[in-house]
Amino acid sequence: MIKFITVLNKHSKLVNVFIFSLIGLFTWLIYLAACWGLADLLTKPASYRLSLWEQQGLNTESAWENTLIQLKLAIDLEPENPDLLELISRAYYLHSNFDISIKLQLTSLQQALNYNLQAIRQRPVSAYTWANIALLKSQLKQYDAQFETALKQAIIWGKWEPLIQHLVIEAGLDAWYQLSQSTRWLVLAAIERGIFLQPQLIKALINKYQRIYTLCAYLDLYKEHPGFANTFSIDRQPIQLIQFCQQINFGETKP
Repeated sequence: MIKFITVLNKHSKLVNVFIFSLIGLFTWLIYLAACWGLADLLTKPASYRLSLWEQQGLNTESAWENTLIQLKLAIDLEPENPDLLELISRAYYLHSNFDISIKLQLTSLQQALNYNLQAIRQRPVSAYTWANIALLKSQLKQYDAQFETALKQAIIWGKWEPLIQHLVIEAGLDAWYQLSQSTRWLVLAAIERGIFLQPQLIKALINKYQRIYTLCAYLDLYKEHPGFANTFSIDRQPIQLIQFCQQINFGETKP
């Protein structure tokens, strides 16, 4: 009888432990769901305002500050959410284009970069985040190994995505003289694909950074060293670029 009572007590303790564990688990899940719901509630209006400002321009500093507060409250609830981290990065990037001092512009650009770097740790295969990192580091004149890694990763994960092409090509053209030779070939390959998909935009970027003759002269190396085709990463001759440079040589396209 005593043994039976002892076994029953042990069984009851195990059942109690199991029940309390379930209660703890459910409480934690409810807490997580509440955090996600509240973060979403804070994020949606902030995201809408950012999209509006990207189209129409930021209107007031106080509106931006209130939006940033909302986003930071949301990230406190979901600190490893890459979408939220990228939203805060967008907010700082918008602020850098507002009518503020050069020092504050650089601070906002650096903050935008920092949040993108956090986001890429959570989502390392995001071509969009890698491209933003490359563009931000280019604007900050941070031409280092991390910059080239960001360019390469963006090209690897987003070869045929128009927005990624735009960001990568702009960063690559801006930093052309700071790039290693292998990275220049990757940027040229991105330009080749970009001219095929969105010729007017890519040609406008080439004009913006005054790289027409530089690119065409560099492209001549391709003819002399066909072995560079592997680095060029398009598995064929750069037909679009060759035709573009021929138009330049014949005076058909204005530099």
